[in-house]
Amino acid sequence: VQTLRSTGKLELLMHEMKNYNCDILGLSEMRWTLSGEINEGEVIWSGEQQHHVKGVGFLLGPRTQKALIGFRPVSPRIIVARFRGVPTNITVVQVYAPIADSTEEEIETFYEELDSVLGTISKKDILIVMGDWNAKVGQDNNGWEHVMGRYGYGQRNERGDRLLEFAAECSLTVCNTRYQHKDCHKWTWTSPDGSHKNMIDLILITRRWKTSIRNCRSYQGPDISSDHSLVMCKMQARLRRNYSVKKTEPRINTHRLQEPPFQEKFQQELEQELQVAKEDLSTIDEKANWLAKKIVTTAAKVAPHEFMPRRSWITQRTLQLADEKRQLKQRRSDSAAAADCYRKKSNEVRKAAREDKEGWLQQQCHEIEAGFQGNRTREAYRLIKQMNKVWQPRLTEIKDINGQMLQSVQEVSE
Repeated sequence: VQTLRSTGKLELLMHEMKNYNCDILGLSEMRWTLSGEINEGEVIWSGEQQHHVKGVGFLLGPRTQKALIGFRPVSPRIIVARFRGVPTNITVVQVYAPIADSTEEEIETFYEELDSVLGTISKKDILIVMGDWNAKVGQDNNGWEHVMGRYGYGQRNERGDRLLEFAAECSLTVCNTRYQHKDCHKWTWTSPDGSHKNMIDLILITRRWKTSIRNCRSYQGPDISSDHSLVMCKMQARLRRNYSVKKTEPRINTHRLQEPPFQEKFQQELEQELQVAKEDLSTIDEKANWLAKKIVTTAAKVAPHEFMPRRSWITQRTLQLADEKRQLKQRRSDSAAAADCYRKKSNEVRKAAREDKEGWLQQQCHEIEAGFQGNRTREAYRLIKQMNKVWQPRLTEIKDINGQMLQSVQEVSE
């Protein structure tokens, strides 16, 4: 994605993901620091400690969020996520290999680290390794029939040889090369001038599970201002919801009980509840617990629940501009005028996203001011806390006594 640091880039990416009905979207070169998750696993990532470079992660759909067992941020180039599936669990590894200008030592260090990570994954799991490999495997599969298919793209380079050797050692096969498609559905990267196209974003799966893949191809339609294309792999597998995650009950909007209509109704309902013959309570603790339970149940009945929906600040106008920009992307290589039109539309989308963010912040400030003027100080301070909230990474990984990194919430708790 080149970067997710620009304003509105993540929201536009979510919009594209929804259009193409993706369950698991692997991301390379996010350029986010540290590691963590957003919105209970909607976005999980692993990045550098300080510098905004590299970075890998996942953008998960609603089904995969519920099936997520845990994730392990290994490095700014490798992240592992495990999902509960049927008939077996699914482990997905997202990678961002060193670029072509990197030294051989950096390449070998990357593959050694990746090999070490794959060695810790259960052999029973369906293993998928995907991402930006910065390697060309080409279309000649002579001698590599067990690793890749006959429908590759371009010519293989030295990095492609290294990737195929690694795939052979780990019993992996390249899904991109197993299905016959047009060339425009094979290449995944294009140079800024559009003169060079390569297949360097690859999806690999354990050889014994390759028959579960139904199709794998690239899509040139999605547009988030990146030189890489979306690569989608359709897999026949079922995800199973993680029922160990407890559902949180909505909060009672207690500050509404300070308003006269709700206050009067609460008093009437509570009097009726207390008039009901209570159970045989002998101790003072039992009586206190009974009274507390009646107060809470009555408040929940009278006061409305305080739902906190996640409202996106990006407007439909900006999303419409993004759709127009996607259509222009298909014609930008026709002429210089078409490329200039696409560039202007891209700038227009970026400007609209910044205006949406600024407008949202202004609206929040108006709501805070109205809260103080209307004696709704609790709501006002809640909005202030949301605006000034500093993100704190949550500890999601820990090693056991043998030095193995644990992923699931249950294992970490134990």
